[in-house]
Amino acid sequence: MENKRTFARVDARIYFACQAIDTLPENWRKTSRLYLGSGLQDASDIREASDVQDMFALIYAALSEIKEDLRRIKAHMGIEEAGLRLQDLQISGSGVSFFGTESYKPEQRLLLSMVLPFELPIIIQTVGEIVDVDSGVSGRQLNRVKFVLIHEEDRELIVKYTFQRQRELINIRRDVSAH
Repeated sequence: MENKRTFARVDARIYFACQAIDTLPENWRKTSRLYLGSGLQDASDIREASDVQDMFALIYAALSEIKEDLRRIKAHMGIEEAGLRLQDLQISGSGVSFFGTESYKPEQRLLLSMVLPFELPIIIQTVGEIVDVDSGVSGRQLNRVKFVLIHEEDRELIVKYTFQRQRELINIRRDVSAH
């Protein structure tokens, strides 16, 4: 029995970019999630190190975390350099739909990059496949894309974002109807 998960789809305005690909980029890594971390969780552990080896392990862990934070900060500062632009789209844990001027074809693969606007923004990269294309207005077409290669942690972050966005939209409607 196949267990298909269904996901809520919400309208959003987020930083987004896509690029047609034939194969996975060489730099595709085990994790493509980029976010601003909180640094070393508890520096007091350093005082409790019992020997030099433990001390070096803690220093190495701290330096690795700093290196990752610098990489994440650099990625966030380079949003526009990476071609990410604010875009209105629909997003869910299973994919995205967006209007664009590019002509894509069903089954074409795209490298998708997006910034989820949490308190600490998260940049996600995933591979999607065009499911359907509809002609739109002004030479723009509606592209419906399903995620075909996504880290499950990233999918869960997208689901978390869609729930957050649903709450925002409900509160906006409630405020409008109250006035």
